[in-house]
Amino acid sequence: MRRLIIIAVSALIIQVGLIVFLNSATVDYQPFAPERKLITFDPSLVDELLISGPADEQVRIIREEGSWRLPNLFNAPAESRRVEAVLAKLAAQQKGLAVATSSGAWKRFEVADNTFNRRLQLFQDGRMLGDIYIGTAAGFQQSHARVNGENSIHTITISGFDLEPESQSWLDRSMLRLATDDISAVTFDDFELRRDDAGSFSLAPPHQGEAVVAEQAESLFTTIADLMIESVADPAFETGTEGAEPALDFIVKTGEGSTLSYDFIAGEDQWYILTRSDLPFTFRTYAWIVEELQSFTRHKLTGEESGARSP
Repeated sequence: MRRLIIIAVSALIIQVGLIVFLNSATVDYQPFAPERKLITFDPSLVDELLISGPADEQVRIIREEGSWRLPNLFNAPAESRRVEAVLAKLAAQQKGLAVATSSGAWKRFEVADNTFNRRLQLFQDGRMLGDIYIGTAAGFQQSHARVNGENSIHTITISGFDLEPESQSWLDRSMLRLATDDISAVTFDDFELRRDDAGSFSLAPPHQGEAVVAEQAESLFTTIADLMIESVADPAFETGTEGAEPALDFIVKTGEGSTLSYDFIAGEDQWYILTRSDLPFTFRTYAWIVEELQSFTRHKLTGEESGARSP
């Protein structure tokens, strides 16, 4: 009996040892989904984007001395944050599961060589870093896409609206903006509005008993500081403006000692043509902006009965 117990205990010990050994030697295989980039590139190395549309539209955006420019729009500044956001989003795209893998599906998803919604090409020093066809919508802010040279079609979180193939849509419309606190004085035809270091406003030439309404003065400075443009214009095609007298002109002085001259000339279709002395561009701006600036008279700034500035 004792012998049987010893044999049973020994067998149990061997079984337990075997279980422990097998468990320790077992490899724990977990489901594995490899991350595959749609294209692999470093956004900081990209110095040119070429975006094409389905009707031969095209916009070229280049990096020049650290900023993005539109060479086909008088080399005007592009909206850099938007360009950088597109590059960052593209660099993060994963392939995931393919929607289709045959070339016969290219036209149906509009990612073929000659049938596409958008084509995005990336370059560094003239060398191609990526070439992608973007096609039909795959959902909210999603599109079907195919890397040139590959058969498979994938879903990405970039839409055609992110990649407008037109230079004006990438224009930095805020290039006229100033920091309101940097404006120290503005000079119109009949007055100069000044702000001292303490933030107090005064008008020159001074009139006896006259006091500036701070809210109106701040409003004028803010309107000038936040000036927006609609587009960059070619002076050669702005008919009727050559040699025309400005409908409005004024001078802005900044705390850094700069002097900026603004000239607004009435153009066609309710647009105004704007130039600023420190920028080599001609702009189109909205009529309502000019009308708002014309409304700031000496009477308005002092709280008296307001009068409109004559164009």
